[in-house]
Amino acid sequence: MSPRKRGGTRGELALALALLVVALGVDLFWLRPAQGALDRLAGRREAAEQNLRRTQERAAEAREVLDYVSEGVPSDQDWKAAYGHADPLATLERLRKSAGLRLLDLSMQKRVPGKPFTRTTYFMGVYGNFDRQIRFLRALESARPLILVDSFTLDTGLADPYMSLKLNLSVLSLSGDTSP
Repeated sequence: MSPRKRGGTRGELALALALLVVALGVDLFWLRPAQGALDRLAGRREAAEQNLRRTQERAAEAREVLDYVSEGVPSDQDWKAAYGHADPLATLERLRKSAGLRLLDLSMQKRVPGKPFTRTTYFMGVYGNFDRQIRFLRALESARPLILVDSFTLDTGLADPYMSLKLNLSVLSLSGDTSP
């Protein structure tokens, strides 16, 4: 081999080694810190989005409490009249819509008259994310007319972030004669 070719190979090898050192330096001192900063910003954004969702939920709950308190305490007769005229289907639909859930099924099962309440059972299926499902269950607890959740199941698909909620509900409405 000629000395010139050997020197050229050494020069190419030195150039390749220098480029490798420069590439590693760029990676270690410029790209990785930038990626770390980007990861920290993404984490902060996710935390801020979670805080925003919690704040929106708290605001919705505060509005519900404010509406309830602003209504005042009705007299016994006013309460009975409002309770007696409450439409259970309209109440269930209003609560579902306010929770932001999609209706899958709503059907009346049976009606059992009694004193002072008539018990009507329903099957209801709704679809949405977990937070909205919980908001809906909480709203059912404080609904007028009185709604009892007899049983419920939550189902989710493997790749689906949403879930279906299947409920067996009992709605207690005042019978015509409210004396005990």
